[in-house]
Amino acid sequence: MKKLIVVLLALTVIGTLAFAADVTIGTWNRLGFMLYQQASTANADATTSMYPGWGRVGLSFAAKADNFGMAADINPNTTSVGLGDTCKLYANLLDGKLTISIGKGNFDTLRGKIGGGSAVGIVNGGDEDAIFARFAIAGGVITEIKPVDGLYIAAAFSDKNGLASTTYRDIQAGFGYTIEGIGLIRAQFIGGYTDTRAVQAAFALTAVEGLTVDAGAKFYLGGDDTTNQHFASVAVKYSKDALGAMARTKVLLPKDPAKLDMSVGAYLNYKVADEIVLGADFGLDTIAETGKTFAATPYFQYNVAGGGTINLGVQLQADLDGAKTFTYGIPLVFTF
Repeated sequence: MKKLIVVLLALTVIGTLAFAADVTIGTWNRLGFMLYQQASTANADATTSMYPGWGRVGLSFAAKADNFGMAADINPNTTSVGLGDTCKLYANLLDGKLTISIGKGNFDTLRGKIGGGSAVGIVNGGDEDAIFARFAIAGGVITEIKPVDGLYIAAAFSDKNGLASTTYRDIQAGFGYTIEGIGLIRAQFIGGYTDTRAVQAAFALTAVEGLTVDAGAKFYLGGDDTTNQHFASVAVKYSKDALGAMARTKVLLPKDPAKLDMSVGAYLNYKVADEIVLGADFGLDTIAETGKTFAATPYFQYNVAGGGTINLGVQLQADLDGAKTFTYGIPLVFTF
């Protein structure tokens, strides 16, 4: 691993000298360990595990010379080294009004504006993509247009099986417009097979200081309740002084009301001091076929100098229907 990092740094230096590019190196990391987890079922053994499942350690690299640039990241996780979310070249044209990118990457200009809970909690109530899905390419091209202030238009397509018919059938295209002092409105079409094609629309209200409300809905253009279900998602986030709070929900909208599923999530935190935050995450899933599941995670967060955090919590999960099982665990999570 050390050799790999040295080689990458050397290539970065060489690229800087050869092309006079501005080079930056960044990182975002989150890994945790479940110190202890115990279920209430008979004869269940206490367990330990890496936590959470989406943990990562990553390095990102970017270089830009005038109107051309590149970006890439790698994830040297606990068991392997792999390409991260980004590996692209891009060109900024027409005084920045047009950007064309080739490769792999996520583009979050229009994505839902409110994320999940803390590092140690269980995310319920959907995520940013449930409100409005990000634009993404995985071996493809995305064109981003900003013709006037506040207006953003994008179209993206990726090669999936080498067939042009598939590439252009699965196009993702949409727009967003920022209403100054009020919020952001956006809509998009997501291509695919007959039963996976969908349209999505959302609006983020930002008119009140410290308060963000983001709401969206996704409607499939084909299929039925056994394939893809329409859904709506709403999230509210508020912060003032030392207090922070968030609540969100995702509701599936099947044709049969008896199949209605709902997921709710929330968090509350309070900054006791510059280094110390106390908080709790809450979640409730109501699923027609399997019943209700409740989760709560009170936690302690220590803010380390330099931007890192250490979170220690007590995670509680309860099956309110069916087996009525109860599980508790102690997650420890580092974020930097």
